[in-house]
Amino acid sequence: RPGLKSVATAIGNFADDLATVRIASIVTGFEQDARKKARAIGSAKHLLNTIERERGAVTRWLPPLALILEDLCRDLEPLVSARLYGAEGQRAQIALARFYLKLRRFPEAAIVMRESHVNRYAADATAVEVNDPAFSKRARAATERAFTGSDPSARTIADIRNDIEHGGFGPQPVKAPKLRRNLVAAVGCIDDAPSVAATFTATAPVRWFVSRHQGAVDWAKSHGVAVDRWATHLDVAQVREGDVVMGSLPVDLAAAVCERGAHYHHLHVGLPPEARGQELTAEHLAALGAELRPFEIRAVSLGGGDG
Repeated sequence: RPGLKSVATAIGNFADDLATVRIASIVTGFEQDARKKARAIGSAKHLLNTIERERGAVTRWLPPLALILEDLCRDLEPLVSARLYGAEGQRAQIALARFYLKLRRFPEAAIVMRESHVNRYAADATAVEVNDPAFSKRARAATERAFTGSDPSARTIADIRNDIEHGGFGPQPVKAPKLRRNLVAAVGCIDDAPSVAATFTATAPVRWFVSRHQGAVDWAKSHGVAVDRWATHLDVAQVREGDVVMGSLPVDLAAAVCERGAHYHHLHVGLPPEARGQELTAEHLAALGAELRPFEIRAVSLGGGDG
């Protein structure tokens, strides 16, 4: 089945990147050929896109896989970012470290944790964006030195990673349960570590666009909507105060977004009855006068009754 083959290929590519800790390949995409770098797409995003496109084929021909697609998408979405450098890229790397922990892949989690800490010391993107032709080994080396020489957690992080990677061959290897706890604690501290890069703030507001429909995504891009992070599903726990969430969310999810102090902009489309239930293109949406309208939504208690 062609649809199943493309899903299997996308899963295989993502799994290979995951097994070899290809951080850039997972998050932003990476190409060796300089002529292809601008078209690179992360294997997490490619797999998400493939699942969305072939969901019907999987449901029809491979029902057991269809049962876990939603869980897989929820794991993949935080791993997608347009850049490694900056607040959005930092969040994707933290999510990747935690995904490895979830899989009990502790050596890989230690590697990603360490590189995420190092990236906070980058003076600019040339020390982080390995898919960019401007990536500089010299800038990366300077960033490494800044981390090891200035970060108070550098020694602890090095001890954790080295103990794991050297298989416990050391004068005082840490016992496995404690080593795991130390690693989990260190990964958790990434959120709290201050950014020392001069050009971004880790808590900068993020502009989300959430839609499972390619036509809506194409419409936003063609209308120049500023978006930091694209998602087919929204994990509200990742939304922070001041963020802007755009799309067509269920009312309870939109209320949860507003409750967290974020702003919700609804993609309003005046659909005629005959167009309901159809997959609309960007051109259809534009012709129907689609626009983003800000809403403030909150849940209210009816009090005293069950209804």
